[in-house]
Amino acid sequence: LPDYCGQWAGLQEINLSRTSISSLPEAAASWQQLRSFYLDDVAAFTSLSGGVVAGWSSLRVLHINNTGLAQLPAAVSCLTNL
Repeated sequence: LPDYCGQWAGLQEINLSRTSISSLPEAAASWQQLRSFYLDDVAAFTSLSGGVVAGWSSLRVLHINNTGLAQLPAAVSCLTNL
């Protein structure tokens, strides 16, 4: 993702499924209006920062099937709308 993705504060949905992305920049924490995040079938994705996830308080849908993630950050437990 480009460095300026932190300027996408109004982003409500993003689908990065079947891409070659390996991580998200810390700027993704600014996606405070994000409601749906899709990351299916991305084996290269191995790390999801708790700092990024903590900024997604509006998140309702989290699809992360078939990724390289070994575990989810503890911050996921604070996402009460999932």
